[in-house]
Amino acid sequence: MTRAEVLDKIRKLMAHAESAQKIGSEQEAISFAAKAQTLMREYGVSYVPPTSDPGPTHILFRPDDHGVKTCRRCPQWQAYLGEVTSRICLVKAVWLGNTNSAHFVGREELCRAACVTHAYLIKLAIAAATEAVRTERAFRRLRTLKSRRRFRSSFLLGFANRLMSSVIAARRDTGEAALVRLDQIEREAQEYANRLGNVHSVSVHPSQLNSRAVRLGRLAADEVDLSGSRSLGPGKTVGRG
Repeated sequence: MTRAEVLDKIRKLMAHAESAQKIGSEQEAISFAAKAQTLMREYGVSYVPPTSDPGPTHILFRPDDHGVKTCRRCPQWQAYLGEVTSRICLVKAVWLGNTNSAHFVGREELCRAACVTHAYLIKLAIAAATEAVRTERAFRRLRTLKSRRRFRSSFLLGFANRLMSSVIAARRDTGEAALVRLDQIEREAQEYANRLGNVHSVSVHPSQLNSRAVRLGRLAADEVDLSGSRSLGPGKTVGRG
């Protein structure tokens, strides 16, 4: 069985154990719990009981509401940053069709933190791209508006893609108990997002890339410290390295 299948089976066994205990069937509860414990030992995973909470909800993120000026449709780099935000704040990001607005789906307090985090990361990316374009022009490169736009979009794509890769890599070092909880939160958020029905991921990928700009964007992203000094929400920080 895969890790996800094992965790799902453990969750179901523990749910049966809790149900049996509620109706007074102690032997049945012990039997289900014992089977779950056997799986945990066999596969080296842990079970974290779900906490009582109101469950997932969704909050609409509009860039303009946070002082962020971007394209009318969601560019690919912004979708990448949405994935970064989702993994940092334990939510799910889904974009409204043909707009740059998104729903963050998950626990309410985490969704609110995600809006702040996402706005900050977008501003951080835009500031880095603006500085990179300024530097290139100082060396008499990017003489046309078209070349500057291509460089900027390529830089942003490299920057956001690198941040996303870093966050995904960091997750591999997360403790097993935290991963169980993370898996549960993400699964609930995805199920809730599916029920919304009227949202889906839409992003615009630049038609041509400037390879130098992509490389510079990735290098700039390496300077971002996701455990830095700028507060992004409950327990979440980011800042320049």
